[in-house]
Amino acid sequence: MNVSLKVLSPGKRLAEALAPNPADNAWLDCLRALAIALVLLRHGQRVLEMGPAASFIEVISVNGWAGVDLFFVLSGYLVTAGLLRKYSERGFIDLSQFAVKRIRRIVPAYFAVLTLVLIGYFPSFAVPDEDLGTRVLYHLFFLQDVFPSDINVVFWSLGVEAKYYALVPFLLFPILRISSLRLILCLGLMAVLLGPAVRWLIYATTQIADYNAFWQTLRSPFYACLEPFALGFLVAVLEKRGVLRLGPKAASMLFFGALGVLAVFLGSHILLEDIGTWDATVQPLFLALIFAALVVAAINMKPMKSQYEPICRFGARISYSLYLVHFPLIPLSISLTNALGLGVPAFWMLYTTISIAHALIILAYIEIPFMKSKSQARSILPAQHNGQNAVN
Repeated sequence: MNVSLKVLSPGKRLAEALAPNPADNAWLDCLRALAIALVLLRHGQRVLEMGPAASFIEVISVNGWAGVDLFFVLSGYLVTAGLLRKYSERGFIDLSQFAVKRIRRIVPAYFAVLTLVLIGYFPSFAVPDEDLGTRVLYHLFFLQDVFPSDINVVFWSLGVEAKYYALVPFLLFPILRISSLRLILCLGLMAVLLGPAVRWLIYATTQIADYNAFWQTLRSPFYACLEPFALGFLVAVLEKRGVLRLGPKAASMLFFGALGVLAVFLGSHILLEDIGTWDATVQPLFLALIFAALVVAAINMKPMKSQYEPICRFGARISYSLYLVHFPLIPLSISLTNALGLGVPAFWMLYTTISIAHALIILAYIEIPFMKSKSQARSILPAQHNGQNAVN
């Protein structure tokens, strides 16, 4: 792999990666920033003691795991849209180029953080030694969604994403040969409903006694996360066919209306406190539909300016590295907060600051240098930051 390491100094690479790009969609950036913010809130709030009279924001924070589902919808849309764009330009899909691009974008930062965890870089973040070789091996092959993601829990979603990347070109080939929009919609609906059907079957035939059992069987495996990707895929295909065009007013109403519904739903109660049929089967579909609506609105709002564009762009650009590195930094943030005799606000400040600092270092020293060339380091990273890894 030809890695460009001497293109620019780390500071200049970082400044360039964070600079505006005319090809960006500020509203997709906002969604990616929202996704990583929800994940950070989720993991930070989990380590704090929350009383019975939890506030609206605290409940949203505990439910921040939904940010990963937003990442999945964004990935489903952006990866598929990128392949469709290449197909329109060339008349074919270059599988080897697609694979190399995905590997360069995902693997270096992931392996870097995996290595840091294994060598004990993160204070007080211990990894049990039991069967460590086996666990590392299946992490190297992106199987941590099927087997326990017990090195750094956030890695599970990369196993899910990797499987989508492997499948999406082959799912797209037959769709490109179908002229009937009705048939595409029927196939898309079947794909979207496949996830809830699989989860219902497993839930109905398996005893889910606690959250851990739910997580291992109905949350982390790829088969449990089908509808976010299917909806993102379908949005990209329908957009290419000119079906999803909305005017600025309608797109804005859809965007902010969907955000309102999301906020009310996430703040209504702790979603997975008592797991029932709704939680196991329909709830993920409901969230995916909200996120798909947000993506549809965002792609139609691209010509509209956002006053939050600089903040969203920053959050979007660092989101992958931040997703990878924030969780093992929580023990350090807690230790510093306690050592300094500070309270909860200080924990959040330390947690976010230390996590963002590490994410910027990974972005400058790992992500950007592994782009293909000097010219592509300028164009590839900004064009691909919007949702191609879960974070992700």
